[in-house]
Amino acid sequence: MKKKMISFIAAGTLAFGLLAGCGTAASGESDDAENIEESSVAAEESETDTETVECEDAEELVTVRLGMLTNHVLPVVALENGYFEEEGLNVELTAFTTGATEVEAYTAGELDIVETGDLPFLNAILNGVDIVAIGTYNTSDEINALVVRDDADIQEFSDLAGKTVTVPFGTNIQPLLYEYLEAGGLTEDDVEIINLSGNDEVNALVDGDVDAAVMWEPYVSSAASYDGITILADTSDIRTFVCPISSSSTYIAENTETVAKVLRALNRASEWSQENKEEAAELTADYFGADNSDAILISLEKADSSVPLTDEKIEALKLGAEKSYQYGIISEEVDIEQYIDTQFTDALLEE
Repeated sequence: MKKKMISFIAAGTLAFGLLAGCGTAASGESDDAENIEESSVAAEESETDTETVECEDAEELVTVRLGMLTNHVLPVVALENGYFEEEGLNVELTAFTTGATEVEAYTAGELDIVETGDLPFLNAILNGVDIVAIGTYNTSDEINALVVRDDADIQEFSDLAGKTVTVPFGTNIQPLLYEYLEAGGLTEDDVEIINLSGNDEVNALVDGDVDAAVMWEPYVSSAASYDGITILADTSDIRTFVCPISSSSTYIAENTETVAKVLRALNRASEWSQENKEEAAELTADYFGADNSDAILISLEKADSSVPLTDEKIEALKLGAEKSYQYGIISEEVDIEQYIDTQFTDALLEE
C-alpha cells in the first residue's frame, strides 16, 4: 500500500513556528528534522516563558488521523491556514491514490476519519466495517468524465465497442463506466476494461496504451492538456456524485466534540477555498510537490466542496448505491440512511 503521511506537527512547525523547541518531525523527512533540531537548540538557549507555554499547549493538542485522496484541497487548506490548530487539533494527514486503499487503512485501525468516494464507503459497509457518513467534501456532476484519445475515433458512447477503457476499480467512478456503456447500448462484454487509477490512467491514455479512461479531476484536466486527448462527456446528464467524510460510530460516540471540530475546520477551509480558488489550488499543489495547480483549480470550479450532508446529497448517495448494485459492483442493496449521522451537519448549518 503506497501512502504519504504528513504529521500536522511537522508541517505546523515549518509553516507557523508553533512548535519551535519541541523537536518534532515526520518520519522520512530527515532534512526537515535536522532543521527542526537546530531550531530546538536555539530555542533552548534563549527559552522564554512564552515559548514554554506554546510547547506545552502544542502537547495538549488532540491528535486525529485523517485519510484523504491525493490532491484533496480541504484538509491541506485547513492544515496550512491553521484551522485545525485553532480548533486545538493535531491532525495527521495521510494521502492515498484511491479510496479503496484508504478504506483498507481505516479498517486496519490506522485512520480515525476518512474522505472517500461513495463506492469505497459502500464496500466498507458490506464488509461489516463500522463506518458512518458525517459530512461531504466533494459534490459534483462535472468532476468525473470520460476522456478519449482522438485517434480512437470515439464520438459517442456506442463507439466504445471494441475499445480498451481504464477505470479505477473500487472507486465511485467504477459504476460510471457501466452507465456510459449502458447509454451507448453496450455492456462490459463489449469493451476491454483495465484497472488503473490517477496518474497511471493519464500515462496510459497519453502513451496510447488505452483508448479511453473514466477519471476524476484533476486527472481529467491533466489528461486533456495533452494534444490528441479530448473530454467526451462528464456526468451532467447522468447523475450527481457525492463523496462522503466518514468515521466509525464508536469513534464518534467517544470523540463527538473532536469530530465536530474537524468538520468545522474543513467547512471553514471550504468557504475560504471558494473565495480564494487560485490560492487554494497553489497551496494544495505545493503541499504535494506537484505542478498541477491549474488542474486543481478546475476541480474547485467544478465541484461543491461544502461539508454539510444535506437531503439532496443523501438522495444522491442513495442513487449511487442503487447504481452500484444494479451493475453488480456491490453484492447487496444498502440502506444508506442507516449509515448517516447528520448531527454535525445540523450544527454547521446553525452556525
